Amino acid sequence: MRCRYPPGYRFFAGKEEAKIGGRLHLVTGDHHSSDHIVAVVEKVRPWVDQVHLRWKGRSAREIYHLGSRLLERGLLRPGQLAVHDRLDVALALGCGIHLPEAGLPVDRVREIVGSRHRVGVSVHSVEAAGRAAASGADYLMFGHVFSTLSKPRVHPRGLEQLSRVVQAVNVPVLAIGGITARRIPRVMETGCAGVAVLSALMDCPEPERTARQMRTCLDRRV
Repeated sequence: MRCRYPPGYRFFAGKEEAKIGGRLHLVTGDHHSSDHIVAVVEKVRPWVDQVHLRWKGRSAREIYHLGSRLLERGLLRPGQLAVHDRLDVALALGCGIHLPEAGLPVDRVREIVGSRHRVGVSVHSVEAAGRAAASGADYLMFGHVFSTLSKPRVHPRGLEQLSRVVQAVNVPVLAIGGITARRIPRVMETGCAGVAVLSALMDCPEPERTARQMRTCLDRRV
């Protein structure tokens, strides 16, 4: 599969990429078992830069044990792991923390973790993006960009809104929601720093093949 980009297009690199830990992020789903998550991570880890444990409804102990399993088996390094919305678990694992838009205050979390760990924030508007960036977020995750099975009754925000968010802030922005390999060139034209995917890899019969295709599109240079 060929990935086409507009003439003169360039990706974020160096310092910007370091802030987000790479361009391709995997987000786990609430309905996925720990065994399934470990199996998928093992298959896609050559191509995926970051894994986000988003396990709503699970106890802190369950999330901690899953994170420990991924780290102790050598599937991920602490810097490649982020825990969603559970600062206590992230600190216990020594990994990054990703906050929901209505989560803990970003500036307070930054005071606690300092510069030791990445702090990401999910946002759904230009205004929320501006507040999170000003409060000390390392990166933002904006979506959902396209229609997605994980949010069937929520209207997608689209590429134009993604582009507005990217232009409004001075921190890297990841796009999430309905991202596929074929859509990556259009998504990256907005100037975003990378993509985050859930269903495309977690519910895919061939996650390694799909992850490799996504990596190829993200790494393509003009």
